[in-house]
Amino acid sequence: MNQLVEGLLAFSRLIRQPLNKQPVEIAALTRQALENLQAQQAGRQVEVTLGDLPPARADPVLLKQVLTNLLSNALKFTRGRPVARIEIGSTTSEEGEIIYHVVTTASVLTTSRPKTVRRVPAPASCRGL
Repeated sequence: MNQLVEGLLAFSRLIRQPLNKQPVEIAALTRQALENLQAQQAGRQVEVTLGDLPPARADPVLLKQVLTNLLSNALKFTRGRPVARIEIGSTTSEEGEIIYHVVTTASVLTTSRPKTVRRVPAPASCRGL
């Protein structure tokens, strides 16, 4: 509980700062976030795939926090898997907007009728950061 309160206080301090948009290398920031999460990966088999991550104009401090939170959740929700697979990449929308995503092996199983199971991937994505 103490960690949650400290995290919320740190986040509230971050969002009160004016945005400092600048060119950001998303791939480098993602690697830094993954390095900071090494403790969550200890003793686990985690396969991380970094796809195309073009640079963006963003606030690097806020973006690093977003990436850290997304990757921390990806690690948390793949904990029960023998091999955790996490893919970080991007796509470009029809309008030319770059959409960054984090996709894991965590999935949701839904049934539409008896004996038919459909696997739905559970992506987490960030638009316009």
